[in-house]
Amino acid sequence: MERGYERRGMKYKEKTMEQLIRELKDFQSKFQKQCEFFDTVIESFPYPFYIINVRDYSIVIANSAVFDGTDLEGLSCYELTHKNGKPCDDKKYICPIKRIIKTKKPIIVEHQHYDKDGNRRYYEVHGYPIFDENYNVTQMIEYALDITDRKEAEKAIKEYTRELEDANHLKDIFMDIMQHDLLNPIGIAMGYIHIMLDDERDPDKNAYLECIKENLSKAEDMINNANKLSKLECSESIELEELDLKEIIREVVNNFKPIADEAEMKIENNITHNIPVEANAIIEEAFSNLISNAIKYAPEGERIVIEGEEKDDFWRIKIIDFGDGVSDENKKRIFDRFKRKAKIGVKGTGLGLAIAKRIIELHKGRIWIEDNTKNGAVFIVEIPKFHQNMSRRDFTFL
Repeated sequence: MERGYERRGMKYKEKTMEQLIRELKDFQSKFQKQCEFFDTVIESFPYPFYIINVRDYSIVIANSAVFDGTDLEGLSCYELTHKNGKPCDDKKYICPIKRIIKTKKPIIVEHQHYDKDGNRRYYEVHGYPIFDENYNVTQMIEYALDITDRKEAEKAIKEYTRELEDANHLKDIFMDIMQHDLLNPIGIAMGYIHIMLDDERDPDKNAYLECIKENLSKAEDMINNANKLSKLECSESIELEELDLKEIIREVVNNFKPIADEAEMKIENNITHNIPVEANAIIEEAFSNLISNAIKYAPEGERIVIEGEEKDDFWRIKIIDFGDGVSDENKKRIFDRFKRKAKIGVKGTGLGLAIAKRIIELHKGRIWIEDNTKNGAVFIVEIPKFHQNMSRRDFTFL
């Protein structure tokens, strides 16, 4: 009877041992697979990845992005990444381990590290604490992103910004010189020319004086327009208020009526309804330049037509002339500074359309040129509405 119990006990013990061995082997197999998976994961990172002991800064684990196959046993993070014999202690480059021990929180810092090829590069270092059962930091997970290209781009941008500031400063000095030191002698010369014209009776001398007067006037306009455009180009925004473009354009047309009458030219303003916009009073300058341009290039005895059209979110204004038109090549650059179509007898600085374009842009609008099907050109301006949900209104068109 006792022998039966002993045999059954031995059989039970043997079966239990077999189960333990099998379970142990299963555990070893799973552990091995987990280790292999972990190795695969950290090796899949294209950037340096480490686990570091915070006590002595020794590297426990690192992927192949960190080193070129050399033995890491006993090697510290500062020896590997900084080629230094002691931990980094720089106010500019904070040691992430020291900070994590103190705060027990993740950290992101910028450092200069040597890569595995020995090149010094900028890195964005991400550090994460690993705690023991007493919530003490024992190790740190670290990965480092190469930001060298970004840092070099930032440096280039800073340098370019500094150069722009210097250039703007020189431009301001130059504009001050033009505005004050050049306009004053031009004004004095213009005064003497007017006196001489009043006293001179010789037609030939009068012609010479008129030529001098015209060129002085042109120089004066160029300086004023250059100064105006310079200020506009430096402006990123302008103060806006509710204005009526109909009234602004009507005022511009009235101002140009004497010039148009002298050229036997008619300006047909077909805008009859209010055009409420959020604008600055300087927008009058844009339409003055556009109408002035149309008068200059339209044949004598012709007409200029101004039309308005309402769209969903903006107003569209057209200034139509019946001159020779503008070639496709010139359309691309007609709003550039000092670019204008040559025409005998036409004075101008080549800045008027550039000024108009900048003013319209400051109002979040658009300006472009199209062909007039009846010969000539059509300058088109679009300005956002003041009220988005206002009712549609009809305009009078040709």
